[in-house]
Amino acid sequence: MFDQDLIFILSDGFDFSFKQFILENEYIFKDEHPKDIASILLQLALSHKQNDDMTLIVLKVCKKG
Repeated sequence: MFDQDLIFILSDGFDFSFKQFILENEYIFKDEHPKDIASILLQLALSHKQNDDMTLIVLKVCKKG
């Protein structure tokens, strides 16, 4: 892992297309705070009608300096 890497942990309530969206668009989130990234992604996911519960954790690796 490197400084500023993002780690996404998703439950199975998210469908595969959503996971693929994150992988393809990770560069969009690079400069955002993990809390803001999670909020944006959850709002996006909730706008699609899901019948399962969802858990999302976003971590950002930060070099302690």
